[in-house]
Amino acid sequence: MKSLNAQLYCNLKSYLGRSDSWNISIDHEGNLIVLTSTKEGSMYHHDLYHLKNDSTIHIKIPALKMTILTSAQPVGDNYLLVEALMEDEENDPRNAYVINKEGNILNKYAFGDGVQDVQTTTEGDVWVSYFDQSDAGRLNCFNNGNKTFDFYYSIREKNRHVPPIDDCYAMNVTPDCTNIYYYSDFPFLKIKGENQFELFEDIPIQGCSAFAIHGYDVLFSQDYDAKPEVYLYALQEEKKITFKTLKPDGSILNYYQAAGRGTKLFLIEDTEVYLLDINHVKNFFL
Repeated sequence: MKSLNAQLYCNLKSYLGRSDSWNISIDHEGNLIVLTSTKEGSMYHHDLYHLKNDSTIHIKIPALKMTILTSAQPVGDNYLLVEALMEDEENDPRNAYVINKEGNILNKYAFGDGVQDVQTTTEGDVWVSYFDQSDAGRLNCFNNGNKTFDFYYSIREKNRHVPPIDDCYAMNVTPDCTNIYYYSDFPFLKIKGENQFELFEDIPIQGCSAFAIHGYDVLFSQDYDAKPEVYLYALQEEKKITFKTLKPDGSILNYYQAAGRGTKLFLIEDTEVYLLDINHVKNFFL
């Protein structure tokens, strides 16, 4: 088996402090966003850290009765925070908050239960994927809170050969298309617009949670076997290369969480974040 040395991107320890829980997201430029949550009494306090251009934007969010950790994404000059479940926050069951850099809540939206991932674009589109317990479909796109795309009505209803989405395991929104990999048959779909798509079936990887992409080459995170591996797969040629992941010192990178956007795949072990770029992998091995 071939080996890949991942680059140490950052250590999150200084951002996490004494927080109870945390999560990461990636913006459309490939920058990391860290969202932390700390419970005090019956309220939750959140901090957002946007690691951008060698600087860090830090936003303290007003106390809420619910924790919001599923995703944080930029929308213009503001930020969108989304929680997986539509819990009742003061009789207002919306699960998406738009905040400014001062931490003030500007707007709220309802994206539906069971949110898996959220990725925004420079045009203000908000792509939302869902897991299998959702009542909101499996893949939607919103703009200013209004739904502009629904996987079922936009693609599946007119193209019954496209497998239905039971659980959208991984999504990567790039400037040219929205890429998804999903359960149960684990196909790969490149969505380019209303009823415009490319379908790739029989992907020989099952259960990965994140991927990086460039053209028709995909770098998948570990699958159900949960070994410290990644997989470079050519969609058109149907060729797969398996790599063992290593730290810069040559030791095994036993990552337990992954996140992908564009060409970047982030791998997390403890509080250390490592980076693989699919272009580097392709240039080195292909």
